[in-house]
Amino acid sequence: MLSFQGRPILIKSVICSMPIYNMSIYIWPSCIIKEAERVMRNFLWTGDPSSNRSTTVRWENTCKPVNEGGLGVHKLKDVNMAMLMKLAWSITNGEDDFA
Repeated sequence: MLSFQGRPILIKSVICSMPIYNMSIYIWPSCIIKEAERVMRNFLWTGDPSSNRSTTVRWENTCKPVNEGGLGVHKLKDVNMAMLMKLAWSITNGEDDFA
């Protein structure tokens, strides 16, 4: 059993970093992002990704930086858009990292 203090660290270091390569190439549908964030939210508050218990803290507040009172978890939609913008920037500026 993982403590509550360890769950945000696990989410930030493992669960949020797993889809980074996929997000840097594809636009994720909102239904997939909602489902992934639901699993992260359930794991954070209950320790079980499949449980469905209501929480008193909004996900938007959880995703705020630590110095603003959040846990520093990134929203997957923001990560997806940032990775796609990075790809677009490198394509438009002629940076050829793919060769």
